[in-house]
Amino acid sequence: MGGLELPRLKADMEVEARRTAPNEGLPAFPDIPAARYTDPAFFDLELGAFRKSWVYALHGTELPERGSYMKWERLGEPLFFTRGQDGKVRCFYNICRHRANPVVHEEKGHARTMTCKVHGWSYGLDGRLLNLRDRRDFRDLDTDCRSLVEVRCESLGSLYFINISGDAPPLVEWMGQTGEEWSRFRPDQSHLIRRTHIVVKANWKIVQEANMEVSHVTLVHPEIVDKYLDYEATVISHYKNGHTIQATRTQVNKWTESDVPLPSVDSVADLVGVANFALNLFPNIVAPLNSWGYPLQTYWPIDLETTLVENHYIGHAPETPETAPIWNEIIDTFHRVLYQD
Repeated sequence: MGGLELPRLKADMEVEARRTAPNEGLPAFPDIPAARYTDPAFFDLELGAFRKSWVYALHGTELPERGSYMKWERLGEPLFFTRGQDGKVRCFYNICRHRANPVVHEEKGHARTMTCKVHGWSYGLDGRLLNLRDRRDFRDLDTDCRSLVEVRCESLGSLYFINISGDAPPLVEWMGQTGEEWSRFRPDQSHLIRRTHIVVKANWKIVQEANMEVSHVTLVHPEIVDKYLDYEATVISHYKNGHTIQATRTQVNKWTESDVPLPSVDSVADLVGVANFALNLFPNIVAPLNSWGYPLQTYWPIDLETTLVENHYIGHAPETPETAPIWNEIIDTFHRVLYQD
């Protein structure tokens, strides 16, 4: 499909709803080998794919002002983010260039410099080495070559992604049309409402795959998701680099019992009135987009049999006392769905 085009979406969902057999010409698919979920060597290849891809890290509102910093270690690497005096968000290895001790010690906070507590080397918010003790012992040191090691960091609006390998194409190019469609939901005007997580004893693909199809909702989520979605009327659009957008016809465009309105993006009102859109970004993002916001879910493999699921609840305005009850309801509903899966 060439994008979220409403007339075509309606027609394609109607075709899906009416069909009584697989689409003509659909090839036969072989069974997935069980080793894909149990083989340590294959797991190592998957971790390599994470390092080569762009992965979502944080929302810009988590670094609210110049000097804000935040540690981040989801890929097994000691990283941290800063918002510099120029307002730019950067990512660095949390490793001093002297003896590899950390320069950021708290999970998050505010600082003007990052300083190693062992030998006192200090760095600016832009990673530059600013000062070091015992300069007499480093008379010929080229400090310009001793900046913190920076990691590629780019954004879609206020959503920040990193690429560990440094070999990926630019973020916008890597996202392609999925990024264009996501932009229609105005990530540049969004706010992080809350961040939650759960640990699941299962291979990460099993956990993520449960949120990438809707044929299970009638049996698994009869009192929550099934009453809102017409799962037989589902269209999945495939894009470059393994990304997809899943559109499922909605039976009722209401996901909570609360009548408290949330600020919304008016430009997508016609779309969300017809379908629920789940953006699946390779390797580990599932985001059911809506005009009021969405849970941006990321799935992080801890080991072959353990997965960390992070839920980043994104809204189009900061949470207020008036909207807090409905956000509580939305978050509680999504947690119930996750635990049912």
